[in-house]
Amino acid sequence: NAPHFQYTVGQTVPCGSDILFNLAIVTAQGTFNSSFSVKVGKVGSAVNSYPATDVPKPVPDNNATGVSSVTTIADTNLVTKVRVTVNITHTWDNDLSIFLIGPNGTSVTLSNRHGSSGDNYTNTVFDDAAATPIASGNPPYTGSFKPDSPLSALNGIPSNGNWTLKINDNATGDSGT
Repeated sequence: NAPHFQYTVGQTVPCGSDILFNLAIVTAQGTFNSSFSVKVGKVGSAVNSYPATDVPKPVPDNNATGVSSVTTIADTNLVTKVRVTVNITHTWDNDLSIFLIGPNGTSVTLSNRHGSSGDNYTNTVFDDAAATPIASGNPPYTGSFKPDSPLSALNGIPSNGNWTLKINDNATGDSGT
């Protein structure tokens, strides 16, 4: 029927919030009730790339604190998909744990101690849609791999803020950048 239902939200409603609707339709045949929610924000349509500007950095040997690269994003759209590309030179990849931490604190394990004595992550793309899990790949990791934890854990959050790529070296004797 026309006119269609419309709604607006105030400017102070945070992007990514859910608005709950309760719909009641009353007819001569009875009443129909339904509830549904709508997420505030526009649907992502563009692919944006945010290269790190603070690299290369040395990965400290056998150091639980590790090294972090922080990229600050001003865009406030909701995250709909995340892919991460890394270039890491390191002997003995099995020493490394690699994480992406979103601006809301959500941490995703990209790779946790894979690759045995192999070397390097060369143009390695972590993508939930990849066919091969990183755990099944072989160094040097080149191409697309499914991360250890799904990047989709970051979907639905506002993209603005600090995104951190963190790398820990968990054993002595090998180093990298």
